[in-house]
Amino acid sequence: MNIKTNTKALGQTAKLIEVQGELDVYTSPKLKEAIAEVVDSAKTDLVIDLNNVRYIDSTGLGVLIGTLKKIRENGSQMLLVCNVSQILSVFSITGLSKILTICDTVSAAETALAAKA
Repeated sequence: MNIKTNTKALGQTAKLIEVQGELDVYTSPKLKEAIAEVVDSAKTDLVIDLNNVRYIDSTGLGVLIGTLKKIRENGSQMLLVCNVSQILSVFSITGLSKILTICDTVSAAETALAAKA
């Protein structure tokens, strides 16, 4: 399967990465590369939109956790946007819903970032 990523500015200090497809052992490196371009460039808050992701496996979860760790070390924030029930179930079953900030929409994520600024 393929994965598509699209990165764009989100306000003054944040970046949005839109992800589409399946996030698994074969496609996770592409997401990791897109994230590295954003995170390595400067202190930037990051929003990852997973609303067009149909499937995520442990490798994809690992990319998200690794990103969260790196973002926090930089003093930035990472928020996920997801309202796909099967993806939310994976976050809940693995306990990641307790450590990841998950919003329903990109607008809600922008509001959350503004509130924490």
